[in-house]
Amino acid sequence: MVKDIETPLRQGLDALRDAVLDVLNIPEDIWKAFQRSTMRIPKTPRVRAEYVLLGAQLDAVPLGSTYPHLEFSKVKLDREEEEVGRRREHGAVELRLVGYQGLLRHRALEVEADRDPDDPEAKIEITVRE
Repeated sequence: MVKDIETPLRQGLDALRDAVLDVLNIPEDIWKAFQRSTMRIPKTPRVRAEYVLLGAQLDAVPLGSTYPHLEFSKVKLDREEEEVGRRREHGAVELRLVGYQGLLRHRALEVEADRDPDDPEAKIEITVRE
């Protein structure tokens, strides 16, 4: 029963949306712009950074709260509305190395973020500066 519910559920939600648009006197020729796929509330983007401490001896790396790690030193976020229903979000993050005085080399950076299923052009761009 659960696997067969998706189609009538979608039809019911479409009918409800169309009824609300009709009550609000929205012209029928633009109703299609209000059709969207279901999307859960997006989570905060997740980032994983992997780096190598250059010149560090494993037995000399401190443990516990003094273990070398990256901290946010600056975060700047802004949003720009492009057109109805579309926006561009810009984020700039600066990290600083804490607990180590030497140099580091980035090995990997992974970002996981939710994407609007109705926006095939949605993308994330990442620039890493040393």
